[in-house]
Amino acid sequence: MGRLRPLALVLLFASFCPGLAGAQYFGQNKVQYDRFDWSTIETEHFDVYFYEGERDAALDAARMAERSYRELADLFSHEPRERIPLILYASHTDFQQTNITSSLIGDGTGGLTELLRRRVVVPFTGSYAELDHVLKHELVHVFQIDILYGASGEAMRNLFLFQPPLWFIEGMAEYLSLGGLDAQTEMWLSDAAMEGRLTTLDQLGQVADIRVYRFGQGVWEFIARKYGVERIGETMHQLAMTRDLDLAFRQTLGIGLQRLSEKWISDIRRRYLPQVAGLEDPGDAGNRLTSHLADYSQYNVAGAISPEGDEYVYISDRSMYSDIYLASTVDSRYEVKLVSGERSPDFESLRFFHTSIAWSPDASVIAFPAKIGAEDAIYVMDVRTRRIERRLTFGLDGLLSPTWSPEGDRLAFAGLDHGRSDLYVVDRDGSNLRKLTDDRYTVRDPAWSPNGTTIVFVTDR
Repeated sequence: MGRLRPLALVLLFASFCPGLAGAQYFGQNKVQYDRFDWSTIETEHFDVYFYEGERDAALDAARMAERSYRELADLFSHEPRERIPLILYASHTDFQQTNITSSLIGDGTGGLTELLRRRVVVPFTGSYAELDHVLKHELVHVFQIDILYGASGEAMRNLFLFQPPLWFIEGMAEYLSLGGLDAQTEMWLSDAAMEGRLTTLDQLGQVADIRVYRFGQGVWEFIARKYGVERIGETMHQLAMTRDLDLAFRQTLGIGLQRLSEKWISDIRRRYLPQVAGLEDPGDAGNRLTSHLADYSQYNVAGAISPEGDEYVYISDRSMYSDIYLASTVDSRYEVKLVSGERSPDFESLRFFHTSIAWSPDASVIAFPAKIGAEDAIYVMDVRTRRIERRLTFGLDGLLSPTWSPEGDRLAFAGLDHGRSDLYVVDRDGSNLRKLTDDRYTVRDPAWSPNGTTIVFVTDR
């Protein structure tokens, strides 16, 4: 994510999936494919909005929201002045149609919170762990807004008095919603320490990219570990009174921003540099196949090696759009763009979060998910002719992680329906769709056994 205007980021807080920013989109206009018939559940503190088929998932989300509300109210010693509207979408595709904001919503946006009316907007992804994380992240923003800017009628006026840096806002939301440091953030911190790319808090306050989430989370974990988690709420209230971040930290921690920055960087180096000191350099262990420094890409992801091992496919944004490339693993003899994403309605968005590209056993075709209009499709493409052999749609809210059976006659995939993910199998021609699981537990990353009789998958059951 590039530099963004501070006002825009305070007017609309958004949580992002790790590491990847929003992409370009076909037509650059938000399209509303569906008209949703909304229903409401009222809880003690929330008005929960959902539509047909979502009720069971919405009830679960309402319970999660109330639990997080109570935890945050205790931490901040504060309760928001108004009821909180919670708008739930059955899928990310539906979420991208929301009129809560006129901005385009990329695949990396996990949820958003509106400043003026305190509306929290979250899509279901099929993972209750992700839902709990994003819900709590957005609720932290509701508490932050209410403490710093007051009731909704006062917020716009108070907004211009003070805007804390993004690492303060987003880092706090990540730390509190994840309960500490997750593996993704520890990876960022250890890599930054090893590569000498840790930034001071003053420098971090000047950027608006994924670092404000990852490094900001690290700063708040350090504060909670060294000074006590109660200092988080105290700092928020001091900031509301003083409108001065350095002074707020001096009153709660006894040190200012510069000293806090020095202590945090020193702590990160002490924690992570010994861990990586004995590790082998990646360049010595294998060959680098892509280079973001050479092609100015931000991400090269969803890589899949062919059955013979001599080729691989992956998604890159080197063209400023998400495209699928075919290349050699042996040398740099050739590289072919197979799919130009985000330039046509057929490939409006390539789904590269929590998903993959799958080679057929004979290496003749690949299967990958992409957004087309109001739904997802699994495309089967001949890698030699670049011709689409099949476009499979099933009326589901989302499609993830297609994988070929050993004979190449069937596909298994994770499908999202009414906020819940399940395991599906379908014949290569799109016929004989079967649902193999039917419960509220997450299904991700299916893989066939060599004899084709068993499928393993990642789940939280």
